[in-house]
Amino acid sequence: MVRRQSGFSMIELMVGIVIAIVVVTIVMQALAVFENQKRITTSGSDSDINGAIALFQIERDTKMAGFGMLSPNGLLCPLGINIYYNGITISDPGATPAPAPLSPIRIVDGASGGPDSIQTAGSNATYGLAPITIVKNMPNASSIVTASAPGSIQQGDMFLAGAPDGSKICTLMQASQNPQTTGNGWNLQHNPSYVWNPSNPNNVFTVAPTYVVGDVIETMGNFNISTYAVQCSDNAAPSDSNQCDLIRYNPITAGTPINWANVNLSHVATGIVDLQAQYGIAAAGDTTGTVTAWVDATGSTWAAPSAADVLRIKAIRVAIVARASKYERTAVSPSTLVLWPDTTSPAGTQKTTTLSASQQHYRYKVYYQVIPLINMIWANV
Repeated sequence: MVRRQSGFSMIELMVGIVIAIVVVTIVMQALAVFENQKRITTSGSDSDINGAIALFQIERDTKMAGFGMLSPNGLLCPLGINIYYNGITISDPGATPAPAPLSPIRIVDGASGGPDSIQTAGSNATYGLAPITIVKNMPNASSIVTASAPGSIQQGDMFLAGAPDGSKICTLMQASQNPQTTGNGWNLQHNPSYVWNPSNPNNVFTVAPTYVVGDVIETMGNFNISTYAVQCSDNAAPSDSNQCDLIRYNPITAGTPINWANVNLSHVATGIVDLQAQYGIAAAGDTTGTVTAWVDATGSTWAAPSAADVLRIKAIRVAIVARASKYERTAVSPSTLVLWPDTTSPAGTQKTTTLSASQQHYRYKVYYQVIPLINMIWANV
């Protein structure tokens, strides 16, 4: 007997293939939707983290601005600081015209509404908040400094010499060895073998003070000078076609030019496309530290504040805009982002930024923080 064998007919095969194609199409579409949603979520999460990191780093340095540069009498160095580094005179306040003194906090307003930058300066020494006193006159500007105590200074640390009433130009020096006791004080050597010490200060500074009994030394550690700014991969302004990061660098040691390729820059956070800041100032003559107004770092007063006006700065407010990395098919962001609101006490106006049509295809997160300047407040002037 011959047994008949049966299988799928052509029609059945075609129906099965059509069903399979439909199922695969539905599954692939679902996967595409979920993958797109995952990328949006991941990109947004990364943006949130980067914005938070950026604001944290700025807040940490800014809160400590002026540490070791202020006293209850005001700025220790209102006339400026002589600074030399690696063969170059960085700051020469005795020159004519005198440059603006190095300030504990400085905002540089961005050109044409571009991102601002923030510079902070101060000691990062673990100990040594209280100044130590010079107990022996310096015969010349290159002489050993003899102080009443070692002040926690170690070889390689920097220290600031000045007058307690701010009547002298200060000088930044670097300890070339650990302090040596003499029985009548502690010798602080600053030999020119170290990059922050010139061989003869009189040759590199217009005014090279000698410090005498009663003048003071402030321990500076590494003298923390940090500039925070937005830097983009093409060294242009932030746009929809470049990558921008929050960078941090020491303006003295970073070298030039300040651009994406500079290896001395620290890329703090990715995807930061804007940084805006304002000074929170007290009324002239007010010693309570109460902020009465928010002002931009512009104009004849606040673009380069005088020593007296620097002491009026008690806080800053900062807004950071973080952008997600994913470009979306449709516009997902409004044309205007609010960076900070109108305020009446302290008096201040709303700050916004405008997004182009193509920029609206990215998602943005605004981080806003008011940062009190602890050392500026404690100066009580």
